[in-house]
Amino acid sequence: MAKTRTDASFQGPANWSSLDSEANELCASGKRQSPIDILSGSPRIFPAMELALTVPDMARGAMFENLVTTVEVIAMEGTMSFDGVGYALKQFHFYLLSEHLDNGTSIAMEMHMVWENDKGEIAVIGTLIDLSDRCCRRKRHVYPLQ
Repeated sequence: MAKTRTDASFQGPANWSSLDSEANELCASGKRQSPIDILSGSPRIFPAMELALTVPDMARGAMFENLVTTVEVIAMEGTMSFDGVGYALKQFHFYLLSEHLDNGTSIAMEMHMVWENDKGEIAVIGTLIDLSDRCCRRKRHVYPLQ
């Protein structure tokens, strides 16, 4: 069953600190926060860590929630092991245009998969999604949005 949130007041990153000045204090002064502009030559390669994902193609029991600014899918299945720690997929959501930037430019879409371990620690995997004709030429079962 779909749910709708009616109390949304998304005004962009510049205004997040004003929504709750105590809880969102770092939104006003932090330097390592969203959106991140990924600049050519700036990404660093970190030492290899073990990562294993299991996400079913057809998840059972998933619920869609309209958050006004995005669609969130509450997941009932999906596991991840990261550096020996197990996580469960809690939800994934989309941004149309991307939240993060590629050399100052938004990408068509971005997906965030939100995972949680037994200690309540959160891990997020973000993926930029190309919706151009170029991405779909070799995949006959995938068609660009019109």
